[in-house]
Amino acid sequence: AVGNECDLALLRVDDDGFWHAQSESDDSEEGLLLPLAFGSLPSLQDEVEVLGYPTGGDSMSVTSGVVSRIEIQPYVQASMALLAMQIDAAINPGNSGGPVVNEDMEVVGVAFQSLDSAENIGYVVPVTVVRHFLEDIRRHGNYTGFCTLGLSLGHLENESFRKSLQMTDSMSGCVLKDIAPTSAAAKSGVLEKGDVLMSIDGISIANDGKIPFRRGERVSLGCYVQTKFHGDVVTLDILRQGTKMTLPVPVSISRKIVPSHWNN
Repeated sequence: AVGNECDLALLRVDDDGFWHAQSESDDSEEGLLLPLAFGSLPSLQDEVEVLGYPTGGDSMSVTSGVVSRIEIQPYVQASMALLAMQIDAAINPGNSGGPVVNEDMEVVGVAFQSLDSAENIGYVVPVTVVRHFLEDIRRHGNYTGFCTLGLSLGHLENESFRKSLQMTDSMSGCVLKDIAPTSAAAKSGVLEKGDVLMSIDGISIANDGKIPFRRGERVSLGCYVQTKFHGDVVTLDILRQGTKMTLPVPVSISRKIVPSHWNN
């Protein structure tokens, strides 16, 4: 299974000998290699190590650093924006696909790209995205993708615009500008242009379209939707011409008329 959007692949190794430890020093149990366990998403400034075989040698390389930022970033493999973890540990050609671990040797992500035009900026597919990729395969038998509402939203920081939409000072949210015609939200017909999206599944939406993530951190609304799976339904609290409404809205996989990628 290949997930171009998240730059991940699930491989099946047919050779049973692959799973046997190569030496007595290997971490093994009865001669079998033990898998690394998943950890939780690290916090900012948490220390991590990047394992891999980058340019410059044949043996495994270990570089260390801290988590600098966690936010939506473009994945260059397929021009998709997903949650990514930025670290200051060196990530060079050959590191891609290698595990990023915490101090307990738990996998917190997978190294996948770096910013060539700057120093000490490397990007990691966070463990939350890795888990979603694997759960997607478990549920559907193959990789289906990451969900979207298919909505184009506008910020509501302008006081005059807010008044025109009959919003009170205590309200926050984003205005719906357009709906992708191929999305499940469009087919359901429950949303209208000009609706103000105020919360999703009980989570308040700020005027800039972001929602609370963790203490002191915020992410875009789309980041939350990407945690859902094909066929899931979210609950939106909206304001329509001054009237509050609660609506169930289905999420769906984005299917562009002109694909952003085709078999890499």
